[in-house]
Amino acid sequence: MKLAGRVALVTGGSRGIGKAVVEGLAREGAKVAFVYRSSKESADQLVADLALDQHEAIGIQADVANVEEANKAVEQVVEKWGQIDILVNNAGIIRDGLLAAMEPDAWTAVINTNLNSCYNFCHAVMRPMMSKRYGRIINISSVAAEFGNQ
Repeated sequence: MKLAGRVALVTGGSRGIGKAVVEGLAREGAKVAFVYRSSKESADQLVADLALDQHEAIGIQADVANVEEANKAVEQVVEKWGQIDILVNNAGIIRDGLLAAMEPDAWTAVINTNLNSCYNFCHAVMRPMMSKRYGRIINISSVAAEFGNQ
């Protein structure tokens, strides 16, 4: 239990890679909060599955691209567990296509979710991490970010 006594927050944590990260952190002893956008059923199931194995977890519905919602999510975690030690920025979306065919709204959604959310959550966890003089931030990306997905 390498992470016993630690509190982690994972964005995009209810499915896919994020879910695996949440499960791994919990197995290592961390209390885990995760942010999800819309899949309440998946989030509730993950919390229930972790509870069966005596792991403490909460799901928080939030739009990671919204700075106020990021701040509120971090506040919820600190109110519940008194600290945040680990942030995993995992939330991301794909809007594949050629640039010439990409609508401005799709571009904005990708930048807000994949990039601005990292700022939103890093900024939100700074004070809690600095007050404990401990913090780890992990940013997850995909090879599609480097090479494209086509």
